[in-house]
Amino acid sequence: MRPHIHTTAARKTGWVTSELYFWHDTQNWSGFFQPSLTEQPGEHFENAEMKRRLQNLVNATGLDRLLVPLRPEPAADTVIADWTCHGLMPLL
Repeated sequence: MRPHIHTTAARKTGWVTSELYFWHDTQNWSGFFQPSLTEQPGEHFENAEMKRRLQNLVNATGLDRLLVPLRPEPAADTVIADWTCHGLMPLL
């Protein structure tokens, strides 16, 4: 791994994943649109199997050996606030 041009330290890429990330139900939508009489429902393109497939491809190609495995952990409200619009915090 080559160091970044502006530093002498090598940079690494972390990989955060958990089987629990794949346990969500996006239901049947039509892309970004809710099914209706003019929008046929189908499998949402943002679904759990697509994420699981990505994880399996990372493992099958050996890319996982180049990544730093990170364990998921809950984020504190202050961390979430730093990464979201402050007007949304009461809704989270």
